[in-house]
Amino acid sequence: MSVTEPEQPADGEEIEEFKGRATHGIIFPVYSRFHQKGSEMLPIYRNARLPLLVIGGWATAGIVAGGPTIIELLYDPRYI
Repeated sequence: MSVTEPEQPADGEEIEEFKGRATHGIIFPVYSRFHQKGSEMLPIYRNARLPLLVIGGWATAGIVAGGPTIIELLYDPRYI
């Protein structure tokens, strides 16, 4: 019996998995609940979208602004 190490996900797969789980586990159930009640969907969509856009914007800004520092921390000075 041979023991193999678990397969590591490729770059970006974790992000795609998180987005899928967030979409199917949080966002769609909220939309479904309000749709079943007969509520107007546009305001609900706008309210649900705003926090996701803010979080995504902050994450993107953090990566862009912190990029040089991240590189300095990850790489040996000889390679910078």
